[in-house]
Amino acid sequence: MTSIDVNGIVNGSDMNGKVVVISGASGGVGKETARALVKLGAKVVLVGRNAEKLREVATELGGADVLAGEVGLIKDCRRMAREIGERFGRVDVLIHNAAAIPQTRSETPEGIETAFAVNALGPYAFTLALEHLLAKSAPSRVIFLVGQSAPPDLDDLNFKKGAYSGWVAYQRTKFASLLVLKDLAARFAPLGITVNGAFPGIVNTPGMDNAISANDSLGGRIMLKLMKPFMRTPAKGAESSTWVASAPEFDRETGKLWSIKKPLGMPIKGIDDAATRAALVQKLDAMLTTL
Repeated sequence: MTSIDVNGIVNGSDMNGKVVVISGASGGVGKETARALVKLGAKVVLVGRNAEKLREVATELGGADVLAGEVGLIKDCRRMAREIGERFGRVDVLIHNAAAIPQTRSETPEGIETAFAVNALGPYAFTLALEHLLAKSAPSRVIFLVGQSAPPDLDDLNFKKGAYSGWVAYQRTKFASLLVLKDLAARFAPLGITVNGAFPGIVNTPGMDNAISANDSLGGRIMLKLMKPFMRTPAKGAESSTWVASAPEFDRETGKLWSIKKPLGMPIKGIDDAATRAALVQKLDAMLTTL
């Protein structure tokens, strides 16, 4: 075992030979997570919408691979999974870093509200499409980035009722992703696949600017603006996902939420509700049969 120190994290083993797929990897926390894991020896696959930007990041990092596609499009999730199988033949770590905080309501070409598609349905579909490669590579890992969360309305997952709020849509869809995390952790345990959440903290990224703009509360917008100089840098925020991706104990730990080298200190009420989780997953599965 080799001990390597990256971004202040000392890991008990390196990542040589491991294939790591990271969505939303063209900037922010995703890019910095990729940078850290490349340094640890991983073969990192950068996933994002803009192929040119991904290639620029890959050149900057000095050794990453590029796969362009929209995580919010189910057809792209399935295509990318096929390409990953053809090109790499395995997936050791899948990191769901991509996120959307829309300013106004919009739908993907498949008719799914954008925040729900990118933050919840897409990651679920992408994980299922890669399940065989994750199982083949076991012990393997799936990691969801944890964000501000609020319980979803299971009768309005596409946000068609009432006035639309991008901030509310973000919170509800991130909560939905945590319900997906819990479901997959239980489902994948016999396969040797662990599923965990990594909380980057409050990070100063372009996504934070979107969060400020989308926030319905004047007080909330002012507070976030005042906090910006004190927020974590993307590199600091990436320490959580880097740790969960690389530390040996996550071959065993599953179904939990983590911050930097410790469990997430703030419990998120409701994500362990089995009935809500089952109801959501049933709806997701029904959606995927039509796409």
